[in-house]
Amino acid sequence: MRTSSPGKKRRAFTRGALIAAALAALAAAGALRLYPFLACERPAQDAEILVIEGWLSDHALDRAVDVWREGGYDRIVTAGGPHRYGSSLMPWPTYAQATRARLIERGVPASRILAAPARKVRRNRTYAAACRVGETLAGLCPAGAAVDVLSVGAHARRSRYLYRLALADRHPVGVRSIVPEAYEPARWHTCSEGVREVIGEMLAYGYARLFFRPPAACREGLAEAPAAGTDTAQTGGGVPHGER
Repeated sequence: MRTSSPGKKRRAFTRGALIAAALAALAAAGALRLYPFLACERPAQDAEILVIEGWLSDHALDRAVDVWREGGYDRIVTAGGPHRYGSSLMPWPTYAQATRARLIERGVPASRILAAPARKVRRNRTYAAACRVGETLAGLCPAGAAVDVLSVGAHARRSRYLYRLALADRHPVGVRSIVPEAYEPARWHTCSEGVREVIGEMLAYGYARLFFRPPAACREGLAEAPAAGTDTAQTGGGVPHGER
């Protein structure tokens, strides 16, 4: 019986170790580039409307106000459907309406903010919200007016893609990305919050690009939504005295 010599075994082990190290280096390089790819910052030229996703945290919304002021936007449109939990107990039934009130509380003039409340859907909530924003923009600005969508971290690229599907035939769409509070972008892979968000958004973006079919989802998102010009859409169901 022939057996491998110790020298051959060492060489085979060395080759295997080098291949493993190379693959690990490639994986690390890909991981380092994954967050910047997903958290893209691509403002549209001459955008006058800033669309703010309604699920933003208080920290992110504070930064959103800075973006609005520094960017010279004329109007804000807040987006989102019903709260996922306890919406019947809240004064503002949708994220769009609640975030309008939160912006007013932060000093943004009420006359500059329009809520675009979407109806409840089981899935594809970002696209349903984008369709509702498109309906709202139709009564707010002419076709061709550019808009920027403001999101947080790794969600930004997917938001831009879905808003482009919903609005691109009427409005150029850019994106602004706020740095997340829960983790350091350069070290997202070292904490559970970063891993969950970045890997989850990578999978969600891949699904959107490969499998998402928008027409039916758009009809679902627009059906039965409040009209853009109604008092509910404008005021978010009313603003308490402490937030006027």
